[in-house]
Amino acid sequence: MITTPPVWNASRTGQLALDVLFGAAALATLAYCLRAAYRERATWPLYVFVGASLCILYEPFNNVLAHCAYPANQTTELSALGRHIPLFIGFVYMFYFGIPVTWLMSRFAAGVTRRQLGTYYAIAVTACGAFEPIFAHQRMWRYYGPNQALDFTGMPMFWWFANAMCIFAIAAGLHGLRTHVLDRPRQHAVFALGVPLGLFAAHGSASIPVFIAMSGGASRTWSTVASLATIALSLLYMRVIALAVCTDRPPAAPGRVHTRPERVVEHV
Repeated sequence: MITTPPVWNASRTGQLALDVLFGAAALATLAYCLRAAYRERATWPLYVFVGASLCILYEPFNNVLAHCAYPANQTTELSALGRHIPLFIGFVYMFYFGIPVTWLMSRFAAGVTRRQLGTYYAIAVTACGAFEPIFAHQRMWRYYGPNQALDFTGMPMFWWFANAMCIFAIAAGLHGLRTHVLDRPRQHAVFALGVPLGLFAAHGSASIPVFIAMSGGASRTWSTVASLATIALSLLYMRVIALAVCTDRPPAAPGRVHTRPERVVEHV
């Protein structure tokens, strides 16, 4: 069983292109969060962006546990656990979580139905499944080992569901804190830690079956069972999220939600 990551070199031009592409996406995410902060008249979207930037701290862990590797000739942003994470991956985390989490929190505040949430999740799963194989086939990163299960596109299928689910889990957790716990705007600074901690909690826990199977050298049959278990856990988490944030009332339009009732003045 292969337990050591492969070593290869990727196109330097291709890596530079990814640095520029995802760097631009990160800047666009910052602009989106700034606009959301202005619209909401609050600072929490900026803390979400900071938290998304810190999510790269999770990457070495899932690289080791799920057998993912990057080229040797890269511009490294983070080194931990014997893994070297490229600069462009840091940019990926910024937009991967910055925009969706901010948008979902606004939608949750306005009100979403279970049907809408299911549609959003289906779109997210499809986007996750289509996004990574493009770059995996260009050897910008690789999932290695003979026991990678349900890998039809260059990206094992459990990632589709777990990667999408953790976006919703983080947004739901922060929405709950914002709605029921944090009653002062300055307390929203905790979101800068809440985003990466939510990633560790949601993605890490749902992926435990796969992490155990991959790290323990299980056969592909057992890795497949573990992958299906992680997919089932991701769907279970989405069910819990739906119970926590969904409403049967018609949702309001996206935007700033006023929580204080307007004063009614009676004229005699």
